[in-house]
Amino acid sequence: MKLHVLILDDFAYNLELEKKVIETFLKGHGRDVRIDLAKSVSEALEFLQKTHYDAIIVDMNLPDGSGGAVAKSAKEIDPKTVTAALTLYREEYENYKDYFDHFIKKPIPPATYTKHFQWLLAL
Repeated sequence: MKLHVLILDDFAYNLELEKKVIETFLKGHGRDVRIDLAKSVSEALEFLQKTHYDAIIVDMNLPDGSGGAVAKSAKEIDPKTVTAALTLYREEYENYKDYFDHFIKKPIPPATYTKHFQWLLAL
């Protein structure tokens, strides 16, 4: 079964790094994955209206709003979607914590990143 993941971050470098780490990690565990990348809250919300995601990973503080709004929308669409906040802004996460399954504080090295995302294997 192919996993479908959405990553939301306003920095292209972070998006590409997270994508590569997840792809490498899941490939090493025999899992196939499709990853969509969003650079804004509005773009992520558009993705959610068109596509089902098994998991989403969001930055919280974005130029056009909070990643928490994306997690909330994802959970309203499908409560089984696994959501993770990857952010510097713990306070912003706290405002939306009921919509998240996992919290990871930035900055995070790739090796630690993979340890946090082992929950993807359970999907």
